[in-house]
Amino acid sequence: MGEEGTETTALEDGTKAGVEDLTEKIVEDTTDIDKAGKEKAGALSDDDKAGIKTIKGLLDEYEISSPEELKTFVAKLATLKDDVGDANLEELKEHSALLKRYQKVWAEDKEKEREDNETPEETIARLKKEKLEERRKFKEQEAEQEKFQENKRALTFFTNTVKSTIKAQEDLPAAYHNHLTEFLGIENEIHEIDLEDKTAIKRITKSAAKKIMAFEQDVIKRYIKGKAKVVKMTTSSDSTPPETKKVKTLKEARGILKSRLDKIFK
Repeated sequence: MGEEGTETTALEDGTKAGVEDLTEKIVEDTTDIDKAGKEKAGALSDDDKAGIKTIKGLLDEYEISSPEELKTFVAKLATLKDDVGDANLEELKEHSALLKRYQKVWAEDKEKEREDNETPEETIARLKKEKLEERRKFKEQEAEQEKFQENKRALTFFTNTVKSTIKAQEDLPAAYHNHLTEFLGIENEIHEIDLEDKTAIKRITKSAAKKIMAFEQDVIKRYIKGKAKVVKMTTSSDSTPPETKKVKTLKEARGILKSRLDKIFK
C-alpha cells in the first residue's frame, strides 16, 4: 500500500513537472513568435535591401547627391525617351551610317550637276578658288599643330623642372611631393574637364577635398613624430611703422606726403 502511494506521488510529481516544463516551453515559444513578429513587422525584406543598395550605387555612380539633382537626371532621361521613343538604338546607328552614305552620293551628284551647268572657264576658276581655300585651311591646321607642339614642349619642360626641383629639396618630406606637384597644376585633372560639366566638377571637387584631408593627416603624423613644429611668426621689418615727425608747417607736411608717395610708386 505504501508503495502504491509512493508511486502515485511520483507520478503526480512527474506529471506536474512535465506540465510545468511544457508550460514554460509554450510561453518561451510564444515569446519568440511575438518577438519575431515584431522584428519582421519593422524589418526590410531581402528584395527591399537589394533595391536600396542598387539605388545608392546608381546615385553614387552618377554623382547625384540631392533630390533636385535626381529630378533633373530623371527629366533628362524622360526627354531622351520622348525623342528616341521605342526605336532600337542599333537601328538608329545603322540609319545614321546609311544617311551619311546617301549624303556623300548626293554631294557627288550635285557637283556633277554644277559642272554640267558651268563653262570650262567657270569650272577652272571655281576649282582654283577651292584649291586656295584648301591650302589656307591646311596652313591654319599646320600652325595650330605647331602651336600645340610648342605648348606641349613647354608643358613638359615645366613639369620636369618642377618635379626635379621638388625632388632636390632634401628638407621637403616625400609625403608632400604629390600634394605640391598637383598644387602647381601638374597632372591635375582640372585642366582636362569641361568647365560646364557639373558632374565632373563635383567629382574633382570631392576628390580635392579628400586630398586636402590626406595632406592634413600627413602633417599631423609628422607633428606627432616630432618632425614638424609650429613656426612662430615674427613681424617683418618692412611692416615697422615709419618714424613719426612733428610737423610745424604745411610745407613740411607736403614734403612728408611726397616722400611717402615716392616710396609707394617708385
